[in-house]
This record gives sequence, structure tokens and C-alpha cells, in this order.
Amino acid sequence: MNNIIIHISDLHITEHQGIFGKTNTNSLLNTDAKQKDMQHAFIDSLINKINEYQFKERYLIITGDITNIAEEIEYNLAIEFLKKLVDNLKIFSLS
Repeated sequence: MNNIIIHISDLHITEHQGIFGKTNTNSLLNTDAKQKDMQHAFIDSLINKINEYQFKERYLIITGDITNIAEEIEYNLAIEFLKKLVDNLKIFSLS
């Protein structure tokens, strides 16, 4: 078993109502409560795909824009999604 680096970039989690500016309509990961099941299904499918492979250690690197316009509501959702990834992929913090 080897180590793996999982690289995720440009999530652009978006506030869906356009309260703070133009909404990124191309983003699957958004604050629309009606799409929450679909969004979690997307995260679950990513987790399941990565878990098909056995590795000694897994490292997660996230680059690019995490949110669309850096609003607190977007970051709150980012924390929820990223916590789910880290917990389910058994990635432990080095800090």
C-alpha cells in the first residue's frame, strides 16, 4: 500500500439566492436547501470512488476558490462538505 494525495480545486460553493451578488449557476455545491440531498449524494460518490482504493496514508490538498464570493454562508457549507470528506476518508490533520 502506498500513499495518495487527493487534490480538489475550485469548489466555488455558491450562495444560491443572489443576495450578495451574481449567483454562480454552474455550481452544484450551493446553499439551496432543496438541492442538499443531491449535493450530499455528489460528495458521497466522491468518497466512495476514493475509498475503492486502499492506501497507507491519504493527504487532502484543496486549492483554488473554495467559495464563490467569500460569504459566511458559503464557508459554512464548505466546512460541512469538507468535514464529511475528511471524516469519511480518514484524513487526519498534521497540525
